[in-house]
Amino acid sequence: MKKTILLAKIEHKLELYVPFGILILAGELRKNGYNVILYHGNLKEFYKKFDEIDKQDLNFVGFSTMTGPQLRPTISASEYVKSSNIKVIWGGIHATILPEVCLKEKCVDYVVLGYAEGQIKNIANILAKEESLEEHPGVGYVGKNNEIIISDEILFETNVDEFLPALDMIDLKPYYQKMEDSVRVLPMISSRGCPFACGFCYNQAVNSGKWVGYSDDKVLQLVDYLKEEYKIDGIYFHDDNFFTKVGRAQNIIKSIDLPWFAEMRANLLTQEFVSFLEQTRCRKVFIGAETGSPEVMKDIGKGIGVRDVENAVIRLKDSDIHTELSFIIGFPDETQKQMEETMGFIDHLDRIGHNRLRCAVKVYNPQPNTPLWERALENGMEPPETNEGWSDFSRNKCFLVNKHTKTIEDISKIHYYMVYFPFLKLEKWRWEKRYFKHTYDVKIIDRVYKYLTETKKGVEIKRKLKPLIKLLRKKGF
Repeated sequence: MKKTILLAKIEHKLELYVPFGILILAGELRKNGYNVILYHGNLKEFYKKFDEIDKQDLNFVGFSTMTGPQLRPTISASEYVKSSNIKVIWGGIHATILPEVCLKEKCVDYVVLGYAEGQIKNIANILAKEESLEEHPGVGYVGKNNEIIISDEILFETNVDEFLPALDMIDLKPYYQKMEDSVRVLPMISSRGCPFACGFCYNQAVNSGKWVGYSDDKVLQLVDYLKEEYKIDGIYFHDDNFFTKVGRAQNIIKSIDLPWFAEMRANLLTQEFVSFLEQTRCRKVFIGAETGSPEVMKDIGKGIGVRDVENAVIRLKDSDIHTELSFIIGFPDETQKQMEETMGFIDHLDRIGHNRLRCAVKVYNPQPNTPLWERALENGMEPPETNEGWSDFSRNKCFLVNKHTKTIEDISKIHYYMVYFPFLKLEKWRWEKRYFKHTYDVKIIDRVYKYLTETKKGVEIKRKLKPLIKLLRKKGF
């Protein structure tokens, strides 16, 4: 049997986020006697890593995929692997949502839909015998007559305590984040899925409203490991919905004895709950505010009201907790007036929250098989037919074709640059005057920002600039 498996996540940026998906798979494969090689990084270094591996013992290479720019280097890496006649499997969110598109790549043998940890041992065993995965649950492939065949099952494990991420298989120091006063913050995913039905969210397509969490003991076991091995001084709970079961989340938080950060729904933030956050050293909350229009809020199925968002900001404003709100513009059927309501609402909240509040404006990205998908198609969305096309997806690019398309993109970028680079006075003037025409300056800043995030030297410059930018923000620039 071929006992070596390479699991990889290829990035287009140099700033990395812990690859929990392949770490969980690695742990399960290791338990079953496989030699697992992990790779997370850029395309150039992947080539070097792959060339070092003994191809005779290589069972398959599995790639974690996300819809967006990360797809381009993943395609190139897959082609490189396939040139050595090695089986290639794609998994992750992109493979789950768009399996037919993924299988159009000649370098992809199989896609796995959903969460593969419960089946990864069987998949490896079958491929080691050089047998086919045809009709295997949760798998898609190209049949003998070149027809694409997709399983009608999306894998979703409910007993997740059996499948912990193999954190010891990777050096986590490069993943440290600086958040507020903590400098060694590492993310933690304690659950998967979300029970809410937000019309724009991938969760509806991947998890179908299901949620499952690790037990308190397992979460604390992982946190203790991070404390001991990495001396972390903060935890960022990066779950899709950490507070699905509020009591469970509170028990975990009380036990970790660390500053912490998490996303939560606005209607959770009662005055009593804010007191709990302060008492347990919460340093920042992330809230999906989405819109300032009551009509749009109802239309997208968020399940909260604009007033809930405002009340959350009011209750947090006198605390030591920083607040970050995420807004989306460019929803199907959203009018210019409704977008202006959102911009006005952001200004209103900025006045309430002062320097402890930060808002981000993102662009609606249509996700297949979500509640808003059909309406996106009605509003001019033309789904790309290739992975190359889907790689253009980003949170500042509009894919609905209407007269507001370019304006929507510029609004998102102008607000981002105004907030994160406060010395850019022209962007601030544009936002205040709602003047989004002739945006030549935005194109120039785009190029500079790409350099700061996608080149080694640029990332280092950006890191050095962070303290200065933070100081300017505090001074009100």
